[in-house]
Amino acid sequence: MNIKPINYKLTHYYAENKESYDVIFSSKLRPEYLSNIIAHIQFLTDEISHAKELPSIEIVSLLKMFYDNDIEILDDNEVAKFTIDEYDNWEFYCSVADQILNNENYIRKGLASFIKKILLNQEELLHASIQ
Repeated sequence: MNIKPINYKLTHYYAENKESYDVIFSSKLRPEYLSNIIAHIQFLTDEISHAKELPSIEIVSLLKMFYDNDIEILDDNEVAKFTIDEYDNWEFYCSVADQILNNENYIRKGLASFIKKILLNQEELLHASIQ
């Protein structure tokens, strides 16, 4: 059975500059499963560093690396069939965060260490821009 990719838009309600924050991409992952995986990444990031979150482009990169290597980032003018807002996604799943974090279907070896590297890189960039 050949699964057709779906176009998604990952955004964040509180992003300061939505145009640069939003990412449109295609994936063969189904919407409910994709939302769960994004929640897993969000909760894992929070577990690693309570004060930080990952930009949409980093989340999509992690999705591609660890869950669906066929993901393609699309042009901004592409139409998304589904929009996933990181804020809404977090709020929707926060009451079951432990189940999402510990679900074997979402756990990937190396994901946490890769998130740590991204967060460390963000911190280094911030310090470099201040100096």
